[in-house]
Amino acid sequence: MSERIPLNQLRSYFLKKHHLAPHAKAACVQQAISSLVGLHAARISTPFVSLFTRIEGFQPIDLEQQMRSSLIKLRCMRKTLHIVPIQVAPIVHQATLKQRLPICTRSYKKIGVNERDIALCKEYLIELVRLKPYSAEDMIHNILEQPFFERIKKQLSNPIYLLRRIIKHCWEEGTFCYINDSSQWTKESRTYGYTPNIYPELNLSSVEKEEAEEKLIDLYIKHYGPVSFKDICWWTGLDKRVVQKHLSAKGYQKILIDSFGSELYITKENAEELILTKPFDYPFFSICAYDDPTLKGYYESRWRYADQKAKEVFLKNGEISSCILLNGRIIGKWLWRKEDKRVEYKIFEQVETQLVNKIDEQLMRLEAFWRKG
Repeated sequence: MSERIPLNQLRSYFLKKHHLAPHAKAACVQQAISSLVGLHAARISTPFVSLFTRIEGFQPIDLEQQMRSSLIKLRCMRKTLHIVPIQVAPIVHQATLKQRLPICTRSYKKIGVNERDIALCKEYLIELVRLKPYSAEDMIHNILEQPFFERIKKQLSNPIYLLRRIIKHCWEEGTFCYINDSSQWTKESRTYGYTPNIYPELNLSSVEKEEAEEKLIDLYIKHYGPVSFKDICWWTGLDKRVVQKHLSAKGYQKILIDSFGSELYITKENAEELILTKPFDYPFFSICAYDDPTLKGYYESRWRYADQKAKEVFLKNGEISSCILLNGRIIGKWLWRKEDKRVEYKIFEQVETQLVNKIDEQLMRLEAFWRKG
């Protein structure tokens, strides 16, 4: 028989689990990221703000120092950029590889280049990056000057496009890895390193595809459950048949949440913890980044953090605005005004003056943090 959980209890559970409650902050970067499986990283600022709101005293260098050792930035779920621990990287990489590689191979067919020439260019670029990290522009400039490329270049209307596709292919398959060489956390200076050189202890192929898919589903349910079937399919990007097969074999516990008719999947251990969670009896705010993992973690059950007044934070392209949460419920949104280096915000409902002062205080801290970037 399914338990039915009130929304405020569910929100309190995730505020603790995802380190968004004042007394439940993460002790370090690894703890914060592991609790979320990974950080969304399509926007340069998102990982830093996500950690700023979860770790007391967080500084950008705390993340940057781990980016060439224990953390890696790669494209995985839904073909989007994430920062994940290297222990999780083989799982998210192998589970999503077949979603990402066809884009590269299809582009080769459109260009009309033969496999031998692709292999020749790819081999040269890999040998180049083995020596040291290169930007895409520097790689292209280098190979364009090579005698062997003259013949290939004559066959193509746009040789630079081909080279960019090959570099992307090397990154998607895991031969190259992403490096940001910028000295400022708010900016990007992208280069690519040879993955075995930068991460000597990482083997992205250490897990087979089927096992990786199963582990990815388990990770999602463990860290984001209770979740619906559609939530799982959307977040993982996996085929519905793959998800259904694993759910049938695994036998997850099911639970009901107020205001949502369908049963949701959760691990037995987490269900017990959720049932024992007590709603917070005092007001507090959480400042969430654009595409914050906690808010981005759901598809059809994202209602858990919002009501009709907050609908505008969910954008048509699937992204989620930077939000202000009151005890786990979205009550406003904010944005960073780059031109005058300040935070601007909007509240969707009436809030007591003393609570508005608390929002101002937290956003002033965020402003000070951002200006240092």
